[in-house]
Amino acid sequence: FDELKAKIDADPDCVKKKDRDGRTVLHWASSGGSKDIVQYLLDDCHVRPDIPDE
Repeated sequence: FDELKAKIDADPDCVKKKDRDGRTVLHWASSGGSKDIVQYLLDDCHVRPDIPDE
């Protein structure tokens, strides 16, 4: 979790990037059951939860 925070601090736009399947870090965190990371992305990083994957 600390490593992810450091990466986001260094590159805040990384939370908006998508992988080749159109998934964001929020998609990966939620599909992996990482509730703390999902909450951090929504509350602190203001990631939009309505961005669809491809």
